[in-house]
Amino acid sequence: MTEITLIHAPAVTTPGAVLSRLADIVALWRRRSRERQLLAQMSARERADLGVAATEVEIEVAKPFWRQ
Repeated sequence: MTEITLIHAPAVTTPGAVLSRLADIVALWRRRSRERQLLAQMSARERADLGVAATEVEIEVAKPFWRQ
């Protein structure tokens, strides 16, 4: 899975900048949600190929989309 870390974004002052930042956040949340759905659908063999334990998958899938 690809992980993107947003580090202290600069202060947003214009309405266009606010909307742009909001769109970026929503896109990140949607990506996380989709990745977690796909992870939840993986078979035990697919998880083993990735080297991910079932408990790790459960923890990741249980996270809400806004949590990293």
